[in-house]
Amino acid sequence: MTAVTLFRERHLWFGLWMAVLLTASCPSLSVSATINLKMMIVILPSTIAAKLMTPSLDPDKIELNEEAFEYPSMMLKESSLWGVDKDIMKIQEGDVSMVKMRLLGDSDVDGLWHLTQDEEEFLGHQLKGLVKNEMPQCTLLLAHDLPYRHSHLLRRLLLLPNPKQVVEMSDARSLESVAWRGKLCRGYILLLTNHTTLHAFMSQPDGLWDFKGKFVVVGVSREELQELASSRKGVKTEHFIGIVKQGRKVGQWAVYTSILYRSGPGNLHRVATWSNTLRNSLSSSNLVDSHVAQFADHLKDLFGIPLKVVTFEFEPSVLYYRDSSGKVEFPFGIDIEVVNALARTLNFTIIFEEPPKGELWGVEGDDGEWTGMVGRLARGEADIGVANLFLTLTRLGAVDYSAPYDAEVSCFLVRSDPAVPRWMSLVLPFQFTTWGAILVGVLVTGVFLYVFAVAGDRCGGEVPILQSLSFACFYASGMHFREPQQLMPLGHNTRVFISFLWIYVIILTTAYCSNLTAFLTVTHRPQGINTIRSLHAAHMEVSGLGSFFKGALASAVDPYLQGLAKRFVPYQELDLVWNQVKEGHAAYLHNRQFLEFVIATQFTSTKGESSMRIMKECFAPYSIAMALQRNSPLKKKFDHVISWMLASGLVRHWFLESLRLSRKVKTKVSNKVGSQYNTTTSLQLSGIQGVIPLSTNHMQGVFFIYMIGQLVAFLVLVMECCQSHFSNKT
Repeated sequence: MTAVTLFRERHLWFGLWMAVLLTASCPSLSVSATINLKMMIVILPSTIAAKLMTPSLDPDKIELNEEAFEYPSMMLKESSLWGVDKDIMKIQEGDVSMVKMRLLGDSDVDGLWHLTQDEEEFLGHQLKGLVKNEMPQCTLLLAHDLPYRHSHLLRRLLLLPNPKQVVEMSDARSLESVAWRGKLCRGYILLLTNHTTLHAFMSQPDGLWDFKGKFVVVGVSREELQELASSRKGVKTEHFIGIVKQGRKVGQWAVYTSILYRSGPGNLHRVATWSNTLRNSLSSSNLVDSHVAQFADHLKDLFGIPLKVVTFEFEPSVLYYRDSSGKVEFPFGIDIEVVNALARTLNFTIIFEEPPKGELWGVEGDDGEWTGMVGRLARGEADIGVANLFLTLTRLGAVDYSAPYDAEVSCFLVRSDPAVPRWMSLVLPFQFTTWGAILVGVLVTGVFLYVFAVAGDRCGGEVPILQSLSFACFYASGMHFREPQQLMPLGHNTRVFISFLWIYVIILTTAYCSNLTAFLTVTHRPQGINTIRSLHAAHMEVSGLGSFFKGALASAVDPYLQGLAKRFVPYQELDLVWNQVKEGHAAYLHNRQFLEFVIATQFTSTKGESSMRIMKECFAPYSIAMALQRNSPLKKKFDHVISWMLASGLVRHWFLESLRLSRKVKTKVSNKVGSQYNTTTSLQLSGIQGVIPLSTNHMQGVFFIYMIGQLVAFLVLVMECCQSHFSNKT
């Protein structure tokens, strides 16, 4: 070592210099203190000599000199080069030649395998190339158990330029201190002679683990690697490879990668072979498959692995097509089509399952455990959950959500009020205030015509008959009924008045006739409850499936919605809810798409008349997504595919197709047929489409007026006859 390097050992020189000064300038020191200072003067030069004799660890060097580790007291401490947090390794003399490892591959007599120094250096060189090619910017965790403490393999990995943390695995608690999560890329190299500690840690519930990290396990057999890959955390770790030594073959290793969501035999896939054919040579020509991508995208093809999808019938998101006996042949609907598209794109097999009866999406118990769909996902009993699932913060602690593929608002379903009788259609075109104004206009018009006629006669003459108040009123009334009047006034003032009266009457009668046609052909119902405020004032019960919407009401800012939350009653069966709504005792709360589907398929007659309706005022828009297990590797790929679905408009197309097939199912199984609405645009719930002829039901008001007129005329005739009889007697 040069003199320049010697002077860099500042702390050693500083300690030696202070010891000399204190000894020379402090004669009053105690005997023991003086002895200690003199010992420092003797020891420090020897320490400096050890530093001079120890070569520095240069990360740029590939070849390792065994003499660099021949001093028994050398310690590796916290360093900016290695990134070690504490004393992690003590290299002692005699531990450099070989490392005992478990037999990798075929069984051996003593169950141990001895790696020569050349094999360790070759394996270290391969791992270094793996990190350089596929984890160049990653923070590394080097975890090893006791036999690897002094190995050449670990020393070579310490020379990597990546920031790193080094942990010696003595038990599972040592792994709990690892920083498992990070915003940047993280790689994990695990050097093992016994896999039981790591297997026990990976079999625990999801917690301390980096499911997005890149794991390399060295030192286990193929069977042990299968156990690790089949553990609770291993089956969901996308990048998990193992380096397995090929039996007694010198310098040959097989590289296996795990297959996601597959446990037991067959969960490993061999991707490469590392072979050092020429001993003591590390040329690139001898590194077989060294440039093959070890951490490939395993999600683009899942090789047909079965994934459990928990769902239940919930129209129109999930529907069941049944045969004549009622047996389910296959599910369909928006959510089912989304899952089928994902399965075709990523190549996995779907296994549909249902939650226990009545549990549906599930609720969180007092002990924090979930029931239903969410509970099965949280316990790892299913992989995907779909059934019109709203994306809410309440379930985020138990499951993960995919990207939303649909959106809805929460609305109230209430009973439709009884239709107004058809005979009232004659008065419905105008409001009652308008009718009052027209009646006043008819009376005032006759009086004004009489006044103008009398005044015109004095100023220049007028038709005598118009100067009669009764005739003037009858004349004005006839104009309101579009009755042509043959009498021509003589006065100019009267003519101007009648001209403007004609314009007024034409507009008035045209408006009435046009609106009358609409009310004759369309069933009219009272306004009823259409706002949240009016629903709150009605003191009706608010019902729903489960308690999800109760939380939505309680968390709203609107005080009327908060008041409705106090009257919310959860149900587990829809039939019980429908009975309450039909009787007008409750309003059912759910998303608008579901309510429209229910009205069209269950509460609309063949004539297009619906007994249920949706309130005009809704609240709380929600996104609809699918639920996944926590830390599921499927989420990232699912989100990409769902974005393609939304961009292509497939979700809306599947909704319309589901409606068509649902109408076919409803017609086949029951005699309830939905109204003939146009599914190419939106659901039409106002009545039957197209031009229809008017029936006697539509025109009953006209016949009522005709009969009432005949009755009144008959009564007038009787009165006139009686009056004539009494006049003759007189």
